[in-house]
Amino acid sequence: HSMLWSYCVDNLYNRLDSLKHVAKETGGLLGAKEWGCSFLPLSRADHISADGQIVKVEDDFSIGGEAAAAPGDVRLSAGQRVNCACFILSALADEVGGQGLT
Repeated sequence: HSMLWSYCVDNLYNRLDSLKHVAKETGGLLGAKEWGCSFLPLSRADHISADGQIVKVEDDFSIGGEAAAAPGDVRLSAGQRVNCACFILSALADEVGGQGLT
């Protein structure tokens, strides 16, 4: 269990590092990230509401009033983090504050 948790956390931060690298390599064009909900049967209402939320790569999403760099962020309460199947995508910097393509 702890090995899987460690892998998931490492994977989360590797994905964030990748998004930061893409932002730098595109001169900031892709300087944002978008929250994506999996819409599985047990998806939380807060995660469904956050679907399409776009913020700067270095900023946090607001998930049910909690700050999160990405799905699975260890700062989220267990109720928002455990078994979350959401994901993040690169987004155009000029879409910050928008709701993506939902």
